[in-house]
Amino acid sequence: MKHPGVRASRVGRLALVAVLALAGCDDAQQPEESPIVRPMLSAAIVSDPVAAFAGAAGLSLSGTDAASIVYVSLPPGTVPDAEQAAIRNPRTGSTLTVAMADGGFDPVAVEASAGDTLELDIRVADSDEALLYAIVVPGRRPPIVVRTDPPPKKRDVPLNATMLIVFSEPIAEGALTDSAIRLLRDGQPVAGRLAFGDAFSLTMTFTPTEPLAAGTDYALVVTQGVEDLDGERLAVPVTVEFTGDRPGTGTGAPEVGGSLAAGRWMVGDTITGQIWARSDLGLAWVGYRIGSPVVVQDSIMATGDSVDMTVTAVLPTEEGTYPVEVFARNSQGKLGYRAAPSLEVTTWPAGTFQSAAWPAIAGSGSPVYVPLDVAYDPNRDALYLLGSDGVAVLPLGTMAFDPLIPPPAETVPLALDLTAGGDSLLVLLKGPSDSALLGVVDLTAPGAGMSAVPVLADPQLGHGADLAVAANGKVYVAFHGAVAPAAAGGLVEFDLVTRTAIERGAVRDSGVAFGQISVLASGDRSRVFVRWIPSYPGLMDLGEVYDVAADTFGSVRSFPFRAGVGYLATVDQSGGRFFVLGELYDGSLTQIAYFDYPFGEPLFYGDEMIDDHVYGVISPDGSLGYFGQLIGVWPTFETAIAVVSLADNVVRERFRLPGAAVPLLVLPDGGRLIAMNATDLLVVRLR
Repeated sequence: MKHPGVRASRVGRLALVAVLALAGCDDAQQPEESPIVRPMLSAAIVSDPVAAFAGAAGLSLSGTDAASIVYVSLPPGTVPDAEQAAIRNPRTGSTLTVAMADGGFDPVAVEASAGDTLELDIRVADSDEALLYAIVVPGRRPPIVVRTDPPPKKRDVPLNATMLIVFSEPIAEGALTDSAIRLLRDGQPVAGRLAFGDAFSLTMTFTPTEPLAAGTDYALVVTQGVEDLDGERLAVPVTVEFTGDRPGTGTGAPEVGGSLAAGRWMVGDTITGQIWARSDLGLAWVGYRIGSPVVVQDSIMATGDSVDMTVTAVLPTEEGTYPVEVFARNSQGKLGYRAAPSLEVTTWPAGTFQSAAWPAIAGSGSPVYVPLDVAYDPNRDALYLLGSDGVAVLPLGTMAFDPLIPPPAETVPLALDLTAGGDSLLVLLKGPSDSALLGVVDLTAPGAGMSAVPVLADPQLGHGADLAVAANGKVYVAFHGAVAPAAAGGLVEFDLVTRTAIERGAVRDSGVAFGQISVLASGDRSRVFVRWIPSYPGLMDLGEVYDVAADTFGSVRSFPFRAGVGYLATVDQSGGRFFVLGELYDGSLTQIAYFDYPFGEPLFYGDEMIDDHVYGVISPDGSLGYFGQLIGVWPTFETAIAVVSLADNVVRERFRLPGAAVPLLVLPDGGRLIAMNATDLLVVRLR
C-alpha cells in the first residue's frame, strides 16, 4: 500500500548525523540542511481551541491553560496499516504519541493555539519509514462526526449492539435529547437510552431498550441540534444506515455481552470480568477494550459455538472515566461487540475525617493510647474508649476528650458496654485474687465516678474476658481462667437488679484452653454473639449465639483457624448477620458466604504492600464491609480502606487514612466510620 506524503527513513536520518560528524569542525565546508516540506493532510480533523479544558482519553497535559487546547483526530481509513502517530507542536515543543486503529484515531488533546502548524508523523506496519504531514489549527471550526459504530452501510450488526458516535471535540449536554440524536426503524424512532460514552463528552452512545430486529434496516441520525461547548452547531448532519444481523444464515457477527468489574478503582489495579459470546460459525477470540481511544485491550482464544469466560485486565495508569467494550470474533472473522459499564480509575483519595489526639497515659506524658474496647452512645453522640488507665470519653460534636474516668483501686479494666437504655456505662474489671467485678458509671449524673459491683468472687479470671449487654438488661460476661481447670473458660449471665450470676452457654464444657474471647451484641441487642479463640494455632474457633427473645443459646459453631488474617468479628444492627474471619453467617450461625480478600491476593496491589493482615468491620445493615490494610514505608505508614459490598464483592469506595489505622465500628447512621491509629482517634465521613 502506497501512501502520499514525505517519507523520512530512520536509517537515513542516522546516516546524515554520521556524515556531519565526520566532516570535522569547518563550518564553512558543511552544506546547509534543507528543511523538510510537509504536505498538508486534509483528512485530519483539528478543532478550534476549546475554551474549557476537559482533558481527553485520560491524557494529562501539565502546565496547560484552558485557551490552548485543541483536539486532533483522523477518521478511520485515512492511513491504512498505520500503527502509531506522533503529534508535535514546534512552537511549544510538546509531543503526543497515540496508537492508531483501522487507519485513524479518536480525538486527543494537544497543546496548541489558533494558527499553529502541527507536525504529524505516522508509523506504518512493516516499515522503517514515517509518513510526515502538517496540519494547521483553525481559528473557528464547528464540530463534526469523526466516526460511528456501526459504520455506514454495515450489515449483520449484532442485535444487542449499542450505537457509538465519536465527535471531533467535546459536546454540550444539550445534545442528550431525542431531537438531536435518534435511531429510526422505518422512519419511526426506536426507544433507547442516550448517554455520554466517556468523561470528556467526546462520544455518545445509544442503547436500544429492546434488541434490534433481525435483518431489519435502521438509520442512526445525528442532527445539527448537536452543539460544542461554544454553542457551534454540528457542521453537517449525519445519517448512518445499517442492518441488523440475519437469523439462521450462518454469516452474521457473533453475539457478545458481559462487563468488567464496574466501580471506582485505583490506577494500575487488576480487575476481572465476565464475557459471553455465541456464534453458529464457531468462535475464535473474545476480549475487551478499555478507553476511547483504546488504552488497554486483550483477547483470549475461544472455541466452540458458545463461551462464558472470566477475563483479567490491568487498568490504565492515568486517572479518568474509561468506556469499556467487550467483543468476540468468529471463525470467519466477523466481529461482534457491545458497550459495557464504564470504569472510574483514580488514585487513592484521602479520606475525609476529623481526628482527636489520644489523651496521655498517666505518668508518661505520652500521647499513645491503645483502647481495649470501644462503645458508642447514640443518646449523647459520644464514644467511650477503654484503656489501661480507665475510660476516655469523646463527644463527637466537639472532638475533644473529656477527663478520664479511672477504675476503682486495685482493679484492671478489661472490657466495656452500655446498658440497654444507655443510662449507665458498664466496665468489666479484674479485681483482687482474679475476681470479676463490674464497674458502673451513671451517665445521667455528670462527673459521676465508677463504682464496683461483684460478679464472681473466685473465677480465677485470666487476662482474656469480654462482656455485652442484651436487650433484656442481662449482662453476659465471658472469660477464660488463669489456671487449669478453669482455663477452658466460662460464660456468666449477670442480673444488675438482683446482682446474681448464673452460668450459661455450652462452650465452657469443651475443655479447650482459650487465648481470646469476644462478646458482641447486635445493634438492637436482640442477639449476643460469643466467640472463643483457642490458645493453640490450628484449633477451631468456637461460637454461640444467645437469642434474647427466646432466652436460649444456639448450638456451638466451629470456625476454621485462619493464620495471618486479622478480620475483626462484628455484628449488624438486628443480629441477622455475623462477620467472623472472612465468613458471613446468619443469626443461627449458618454460613451465608465466604468472603476472602476483596481483590484477590494480596488485598492491595503494588510494591507498597508490607502487611498481609486485613482488618475489617461491617455496616449496621450488614451489607458493606470496611477493610483496612497498611501501605507505605516505615515509619510513614498509611492505611488503605476499601468499602466492599458483601453481596457481590464489588468495591464501592476507597480512601486512605493516616498512620496504621484500624477500623473499629460503623456508627448506626451508616455515615461515619470510627478508626484509630497510634496517636489519634479518627471519625471518617462515608458517602
